[in-house]
Amino acid sequence: GFQVVACPNFGGMTDSWPTFIFEKRELVPPQMFLAIKDENYPGKVCLGGGGIAVDESLGPELLEVLQTLCGPSVQQTTDDYDKTFDLAFKNTKVTTGPATFTASKPYWPHGFVVEMILQVLLKHGWRAEGGPKFGNDGTTWPGIIFQKV
Repeated sequence: GFQVVACPNFGGMTDSWPTFIFEKRELVPPQMFLAIKDENYPGKVCLGGGGIAVDESLGPELLEVLQTLCGPSVQQTTDDYDKTFDLAFKNTKVTTGPATFTASKPYWPHGFVVEMILQVLLKHGWRAEGGPKFGNDGTTWPGIIFQKV
């Protein structure tokens, strides 16, 4: 089979084109995708694939981290846009968001939030392998591809 080993992004001006580099491997572990939507309300973190739905403790652990770092309004729930994911959290704040009327950088990642999501996933046996981003017209949605280790 083939496994994702890198995800360089290409584009210019306001477009973003993700690409995926695959390696042929004898054994390909399960892979999972995490998507972040922070450019409008409500912010979301969604995860899918790799059989994560059977890990009953993953959702509650991620919810605890996200509520601690993003606020108590974070909920583990899905809506019509999230049906292709196994886990979805709304009211998250993974970046600084829009920077209207400020000197700060828009959508700069909150390092502690990203770090703790990665730590929880590593504890459950998931290691980041690539970071594609999707979008156009200046709006992009980052993602992270994980492999089971």
